[in-house]
Amino acid sequence: MVLIKKNSTRYPSGLEWRLFKKLPHLFLLGISGFGLLWMGVNYWPWDGPVQEVSATIGRLEFALIGSLIFYLSMLVAVFFGCVMVMIMKGPEYRADGIELTDSDSLK
Repeated sequence: MVLIKKNSTRYPSGLEWRLFKKLPHLFLLGISGFGLLWMGVNYWPWDGPVQEVSATIGRLEFALIGSLIFYLSMLVAVFFGCVMVMIMKGPEYRADGIELTDSDSLK
């Protein structure tokens, strides 16, 4: 059971909500961008010996796969960062809503 004071103030939202709302668009944009690059690499009219062309295409595909994994991991990191900031800003921005009865004696 979560206890929230009725007169608690909620810290205003900031950059985390703007980023959080853009994440699906960034995901789709990134996936489509990498897909277009993948198709460009595979359907480009390459000139040269077959072994060199296939080696070049293989290196470019591995580079694209690595870049895609890095891009998606950065999106996941931004997602978790946004969620953590949203949770931390919550309805109370103090450590907790409990008033200490002996807080004056601790000074």
